[in-house]
Amino acid sequence: MKNVFQNLIAGVVGVFLLNACASIDATSSKQGSKSKVKRDLSFELGVGASYNSNVSVSALDNNTGANDTRANIYGQVRYEKDLSANTEFNARYRYSQTNHSKLSRFDRQTHFLSTGLEHDFGDIEAGVNYRYYDGALDNDGFISSHRISPFIKKRINKKILARAFYAYSDKSFDTSISRDAKENEGGVSFYYFINGSRQYIQTQYSYKDVNSFGPEFDYGAHKARVRYTKRVPFYGRRVRLRGAYRFEQRNYDNVTPSIAALRDDTRHRLIGDVYVPITDNVFGKLEYQHAINKSNLPSADYNRDLLTVTLAVKY
Repeated sequence: MKNVFQNLIAGVVGVFLLNACASIDATSSKQGSKSKVKRDLSFELGVGASYNSNVSVSALDNNTGANDTRANIYGQVRYEKDLSANTEFNARYRYSQTNHSKLSRFDRQTHFLSTGLEHDFGDIEAGVNYRYYDGALDNDGFISSHRISPFIKKRINKKILARAFYAYSDKSFDTSISRDAKENEGGVSFYYFINGSRQYIQTQYSYKDVNSFGPEFDYGAHKARVRYTKRVPFYGRRVRLRGAYRFEQRNYDNVTPSIAALRDDTRHRLIGDVYVPITDNVFGKLEYQHAINKSNLPSADYNRDLLTVTLAVKY
């Protein structure tokens, strides 16, 4: 518990220090033009706390059945650049750390790196994204993955935007080589803009095929998602409200030895969050998730509630 509070205090101090720097930079920018670096680079630092009703690691089909609180801290830097009038490049690095008050063996540390390139061809936009993820569990190596995803986007009309994508992923587990996998996924999304970016609905369907080193982990999955976003005025700023539902049906190809049967998983996620800008640089966020995992494998059959409060600064 001591480490949890130490991380929270250190993070809060960092947030206010960064906010002070951002305020100084904002004052300087009023006196003269910003440098090119300032336009292309953005930074974010956040701290928070979570309550988890069932601490679990879904990637390992592991749930404790026990609740816990944890401290969260993250930092990220993002770079964006127009390479030409019709071509954009972006890159982002994000680091995060979570420390539990009781179940320290589930402490997580993650590194996430992504890059993207997008070009506007007129009638359509096309691009490619690359993502690298590395995660540690209790200070030991846990999982790493590479993902590359080409995509195309097209405006159907003023209200509807369509996006199609393909993704190839290569996942490696330090703790279980049998879970190492090559994944292929393809899908399509539709955005319906009710009031531009202030209010819109996103729907998505995709199919994923997973080919694992251990045949008991091979499966095909139907995935669907719907998300509603609305921004509302609040004391001169805009509060963002979001609600989402995610569904995944996994059909495993081979018998799972521990249950001597073909595994069958259905996963539901209900997600809601409120993003509140406090100043030009500081914001707060409240997020709630309810997970329902149904499976004939007992360790993968569980429910979970996760409530997270975050305070962050960006500039």
